[in-house]
Amino acid sequence: FYREGGKGRYEVNLSYPQAASPAVGSLNKLLRQAAEGDQRWKDGPDPDHESLGYDADYRIALQTESFISVVFTRLTVFGGPYPNNEQFTVNFDLKAGRAATLDNLLRPGAQAKTGKLCKAQLRKYYGEGSDEMITKEVVDGEVGKINNWVFEPDQIQIEFDIATHAMGAYACKLSGKTAAALLRPEGAVRLVTH
Repeated sequence: FYREGGKGRYEVNLSYPQAASPAVGSLNKLLRQAAEGDQRWKDGPDPDHESLGYDADYRIALQTESFISVVFTRLTVFGGPYPNNEQFTVNFDLKAGRAATLDNLLRPGAQAKTGKLCKAQLRKYYGEGSDEMITKEVVDGEVGKINNWVFEPDQIQIEFDIATHAMGAYACKLSGKTAAALLRPEGAVRLVTH
């Protein structure tokens, strides 16, 4: 979808996939919603700014017979010095015909373990003095959102913004046997662990 901008309205550029099978119609709805975001661009921009825009694009991180993980990047320009960047992932169980949940994908206790692993990665990355922003509550809250999880053929990434604009986005990366051990053996996702 593309709409030219101009006085009193955003330029809008949306790119998103759609499944051909009518059996996964709810997937198509989720993909469109992910591309459209909260639709602030439909309300029109601040009349003091003319060059505002909204852009959404995607990449398919993983697609198998039973599962798909589609990562959307969304950018909204409000006229200030920094655009608003967002990432949102649609994870869908194709065999069940519904949005995936962490309970359906992960072994019992795996979410808590992931929170600890991510917190350790964040502390190592940001170093001393980051403890007051990188709390267990913040990390566990972000790890608990399925839309932050990106499943790839050989790894899992949990991508989110933390604490402040200055710290920005972060991706907690889990690969190989560590990532595979989090997943239910009978679940929709299988990773290559070599």
